[in-house]
Amino acid sequence: MQNGGKEATILDYLLPERKHECTGCGACFNACMFHAIKMLPDGEGFLYPAISRESCTGCGACLKVCPLMQTEQTRDRQLVSYAVCAEDDLRSMSSSGGAFSAMALAILKQGGAVCGASYNDSMVLRHCIITSEQELAPLRKSKYLQSDTGTTFQAIKTLLQEPRPVMFVGCPCQAAGLRSYLGRDFPNLLLVDFLCLGVASPAVFLRFLDEKYGPHNVRDYNFRCDGAECTWGDYLNKAVLHTGETRYIESKNNLYLQGFLNKLFNRSCCANCRFSPAPHQSDITLGDFWGVQDFDPSLNDGKGTSAVIVNTERGEKFFQAIRPYLPVCREVPMDYILRNRFHQINAPHPRRERFFSLLKDTSFSKATHYTLNNGFDVGIIGIYSMQNFGSQLTYYSLYRYISDLGYHVSMIERPADSVWKTDGVPDAFRKNPYDEDALAPMFASRQEMGRLNEQGDIFVLGSDIIWNYEMYRLIGNLSYLDYINSNKTIISYAASFGKTVECPDDEYGRLGFYLKRFDAISVREDSAAAFCASKLGVHAEHVLDPVFIADQKWLNMLAEQSGKKPVTNFILFYLLDLAGDRHIIHEYAEKMGCKAVIVTDASYYSSRNDESFADVEPDVYAEDLMYFFKCASSVVTDSFHGVCFSLIYQKNFWAIENYQRGTSRMRSLLNMLKLTERIMPDLSQLLTQKSKARDINYKRATRILEKHIRTSREWLNRSLQTKKPFSYTEYDMMREMADTVTGRIQSLEDKIDKIQLWMQDAGGAFAAIHDRFEKTNALISTQTLNFKGQSNDASVQQEDIE
Repeated sequence: MQNGGKEATILDYLLPERKHECTGCGACFNACMFHAIKMLPDGEGFLYPAISRESCTGCGACLKVCPLMQTEQTRDRQLVSYAVCAEDDLRSMSSSGGAFSAMALAILKQGGAVCGASYNDSMVLRHCIITSEQELAPLRKSKYLQSDTGTTFQAIKTLLQEPRPVMFVGCPCQAAGLRSYLGRDFPNLLLVDFLCLGVASPAVFLRFLDEKYGPHNVRDYNFRCDGAECTWGDYLNKAVLHTGETRYIESKNNLYLQGFLNKLFNRSCCANCRFSPAPHQSDITLGDFWGVQDFDPSLNDGKGTSAVIVNTERGEKFFQAIRPYLPVCREVPMDYILRNRFHQINAPHPRRERFFSLLKDTSFSKATHYTLNNGFDVGIIGIYSMQNFGSQLTYYSLYRYISDLGYHVSMIERPADSVWKTDGVPDAFRKNPYDEDALAPMFASRQEMGRLNEQGDIFVLGSDIIWNYEMYRLIGNLSYLDYINSNKTIISYAASFGKTVECPDDEYGRLGFYLKRFDAISVREDSAAAFCASKLGVHAEHVLDPVFIADQKWLNMLAEQSGKKPVTNFILFYLLDLAGDRHIIHEYAEKMGCKAVIVTDASYYSSRNDESFADVEPDVYAEDLMYFFKCASSVVTDSFHGVCFSLIYQKNFWAIENYQRGTSRMRSLLNMLKLTERIMPDLSQLLTQKSKARDINYKRATRILEKHIRTSREWLNRSLQTKKPFSYTEYDMMREMADTVTGRIQSLEDKIDKIQLWMQDAGGAFAAIHDRFEKTNALISTQTLNFKGQSNDASVQQEDIE
């Protein structure tokens, strides 16, 4: 391969889009005689080859030793597997059955060397070479992170050339890297690898240690304690501090171990490892023999059992030589071990990217907890996927504003069993505008939403007509937040009752009770604030819709993502409810010397396509709507949010009262800004003298608006910072009891349904049996009658003979 007159280097091979294939084995680093390659950590803490173009001669040595560039090995030899238990004293110092220790001791007694991974003084895991039994202890034990092989490949080659017996132990990819680096077979080399779940980030491990035990305060760490401290498989972790203090942590409380077992911070290449499937490139493969008791209980005494897979003749010869020194060594079928990793695909945690994103600006424990448990700082609960441009843009703006404050925000939709169903996809947008993993998984029911208490501490009820009584029932009784515990911070921001604040009399007390549990309440209309005070007995702050408080850059960004071709000199008619008098639209546009761009409600674009809407702009998404508002000469709208966007982009507009959807929010906003003269009762007024009114005085309107934007932001900032002491109230107790009873009832109902189905199936079977029984009886009766008839005929004949 040529590149500018030089042979391609590994830098050319490992293009950015192929970086995920690199294992970090270090073979290329060891092979470069010009020291042009350094192994440097990436943003996730994994080592990758970094090449100095100034030092690189283009010799291609790095490519020649890269194990990814080698032809995959195939072996005809049948693998042989064993269950092994070494002497008890060795097992007490080991993670499982002591097979590694027994093998290492055999090599050392021959005057050989052993290369394995151990922590240095800074708790960095590195491969090192030992030549005595006294040095063996640090190489024992499982270590759930990737090691740095450093220059050990070079040192091993030197030892092999002496010649001297050498045993190398590492991940399957590291063993493959060493074999590829050496370039030929050395009879005095024993390659050993292990069954590998994947390798975790060394940087993540150090973050965990520093946060859990203090910066640089750990001198040794055992993921599985030894001896009498625990039994095999307990995963009791032990940290030894520089002070001599020893601290223990159970696996269920160890976020690092939980993250590792869930493949949350493994190296990218581990998701598709070509070195994991059998046969491995090593001579012998080791591992814990998990589940051995399922095949033979006598092989698990609780002290640890190793799985040993012999891959080569050399491995078989060595293993048979040490077999007499193993108290338990029984050949077992390979099927016993296949539950361990022997497959290439090992999918990472689906939210791996979110973990590393969180880790950039938060603690390890928080990043891990949030990723594994769908955790968040603030949960916005509402109807962000409602098929309405205004609603989806409102929730998006609230999300952006709170996120910009530095909170990690989760968007939480209505439960799946709501009358108004949703798939939780904000499909009014061309593409999902939220950050990765911002949309929480949907809950099956409102009762199930109680699990949110385990995921976050601050909950904001989103905006729009979330407290409309009819809406409340249609969206799964979502908006009273009665499923959130009293010790959580509960806020509403710019909530609305919609076109009316009326509800049944018996609902007032219920609504008032739940709203008194809120720590801070704000509403979008002045009429709603008055209603809360007079009817519900709660104080509600009158604030602006979220589209005003979010940085305008987010709306501008949407506009830039529009798929519409540029349009100039047009009037935007954003009308949610298009009437049959659309001739007025075109007449007015012509009168004003402009084109007419007609856009309607988002629900239209997903459900209607008839000729009567031929003049409506087709295929409009939220990004396109923002583009039209930004570029329009003026706006005519019957939408509250249409008025909001007109104000944001300082457009001359006419607000047409929409009595079907309610006018209170529109009048409340324009009254605040002293712009009620921009309201028209219907479209026909466009053709009257009033439509010639002067342009809007945005200097005054902006001054008023900015004041309310500031106070609205301050209110929300202050409310989010509310700290609540832990409080477990009678309400929480009763709700949990009710949820338990409801869960039991649901379980019983499910069982009843299953019994009924079984009875139906059984009934069908009984009917079939009964039918067959009846047919059999009929057949027997027929045959009996025939037999009797034949008998009577025979009797008559006999009488005639006589």
